Amino acid sequence: MGVADLSCGLLSVAPSIVSAVIERWPYGMIWCQVSGIIHSSSVTTSMYTVVLVSLDRYFAIVHSIKYRQIVTLRRIRIAIFVMWMLNLCALAKFDIFGFMY
Repeated sequence: MGVADLSCGLLSVAPSIVSAVIERWPYGMIWCQVSGIIHSSSVTTSMYTVVLVSLDRYFAIVHSIKYRQIVTLRRIRIAIFVMWMLNLCALAKFDIFGFMY
């Protein structure tokens, strides 16, 4: 979540602040598209991370006796991998449908 939030702040929000001050986009069309995609993927990754943390807390509270059997390192790694793959699939739809920000 930290990587997603940092990339959103540095690569998407910071350039947008400059463009808001000078009232035009000085970085060109390509960076406009890249900035929008970075922003949306960072926000999506942050939301998925909050969901994973919520699921972890749910299992820790509701299934506290079996928590170590349910939440294993292998399952955590799989969940993180699936989170990033879902994010990449969401990005791929932009290429398939020719979506422009």
